Amino acid sequence: NPALLGTSRMKQTAITEETIKNTSIFKKTNNEILGRGEVIWNRYLTYFSPQYLFISGDKNTKFSIQTIGTFYKLDAVFLILGLIGLIKNMSRKSFLLLFWAFLAPLPGSLSGGNDEIPHSARALFIMGSWNLISAYGFYLVINFFKNTYLKIIIAVLILIILGWMFKLYINDYYQNYPQKKRSFLGLVIG
Repeated sequence: NPALLGTSRMKQTAITEETIKNTSIFKKTNNEILGRGEVIWNRYLTYFSPQYLFISGDKNTKFSIQTIGTFYKLDAVFLILGLIGLIKNMSRKSFLLLFWAFLAPLPGSLSGGNDEIPHSARALFIMGSWNLISAYGFYLVINFFKNTYLKIIIAVLILIILGWMFKLYINDYYQNYPQKKRSFLGLVIG
């Protein structure tokens, strides 16, 4: 029965009663709704942690090589500048983009076990918005300079740095990650 399968999956990914009861708000108020709210809020915030975004990414080795975050470290500069630029020049488009960026982690925050947060597969919706914000930050950096030649030099320099970071990622993905993944699988299987 398909309805039973959906119910079964929902139970697998639901926030457990034990998790709710271990929250500080529940312990103080004995209110399950407030406890659930604390769990969701804490999970939501993990999607914005530097650890997840720029350092090691998803804890699950299926979704991350564990040596680089969801974004390159250089993207942190562009994301911050892009956010500041969007807020400073608020329009309907920037509001929509910011709304998308901050709404996107909500589905992942509402589901999953404690060890699955943040979960990259549940956060795919966030990628488009944060990539656009990062691109806007890049645009602001380039257009900060008035001289066309200087703009080109800065853009090429940034692209060289991003290319170098991509090379490090590819090297880690094809050389180090398979051995780490095999050793992890050996621990799980063996």
